[in-house]
Amino acid sequence: MRALFTPAERAFLTVIDSAVGNDHRVFGKVRIADVASVKSGLNASTRQSALNRVVAKHFDFIVCRASDLSIVCAVELDDKSHASERAQARDAVKTKVSEAIGLPLVRIAAKRGYSVQEVRAQLASAMNQATAGSSVKP
Repeated sequence: MRALFTPAERAFLTVIDSAVGNDHRVFGKVRIADVASVKSGLNASTRQSALNRVVAKHFDFIVCRASDLSIVCAVELDDKSHASERAQARDAVKTKVSEAIGLPLVRIAAKRGYSVQEVRAQLASAMNQATAGSSVKP
């Protein structure tokens, strides 16, 4: 049976869990379609085209407030495979969707080891927005 996460993602999950603390929870491999919906008022063809662009894509991690599970930010763990043209196209879709729904998207370069403080610093802007009360509702 396959594991849900790659070894690199599992290692990062441990660090990000520590970085966000008890006030937040981290969920992995969350489908974009579970976080964003296609805006209403589109004709059937345009709506289907938009759905097709996101239906099989996911965010590596979603950080939510522990109290109400409102979404704080999305986190993408970018390894060397993100240099390919195909991966960059997928990344562009995630970036556009995130911008369209006001979801902070934090990209973190994959590496052999992580510092909890370093990851916390990378997430600081999104976490501060969440503390101030702004978060994304699916």
